[in-house]
Amino acid sequence: MTKKLLALVFTIFACLTINAYAADYANIPACSVTLSGQSVDNSYRQYPLLQYRDIVYFPMTYHDCRFLGVATDWNGATNTLTIIKENISGAYRDYNWDSKNSKSNKIDICKFNIVVNSKVIDNEKEEYPLILFRDVTYFPLTWRFAVDEFGWEY
Repeated sequence: MTKKLLALVFTIFACLTINAYAADYANIPACSVTLSGQSVDNSYRQYPLLQYRDIVYFPMTYHDCRFLGVATDWNGATNTLTIIKENISGAYRDYNWDSKNSKSNKIDICKFNIVVNSKVIDNEKEEYPLILFRDVTYFPLTWRFAVDEFGWEY
């Protein structure tokens, strides 16, 4: 009886430990994605589009943001990322590199402060939170953000 109880306690502890440290993963989208008329090939893109919880995410790199008419600002003193729709534009940049991307990639959920068009985002409560991959913030292309906040056509 004691061995069974000990085994049960060990099993429960192991499961809790695994869940506490379980990593989140995002996939390279299996579908083709076109942004502002530009087809995106994620095979060798250093900052590929990702799919997390069935939503496509785009990387908030300098060039990707300008390509989509969005500006970002990082304030290290307040640990805050501010994202705003602006009347800016830039050319598409593919960010290709020598390494082929894995289909599944480890990501982290952003833990810093986020403000979108002067609205504070509680990322911990978001169904589709902003994520980090290769030290770049990724933004979900949900209707709420893409259409309502940034005025894009979906």
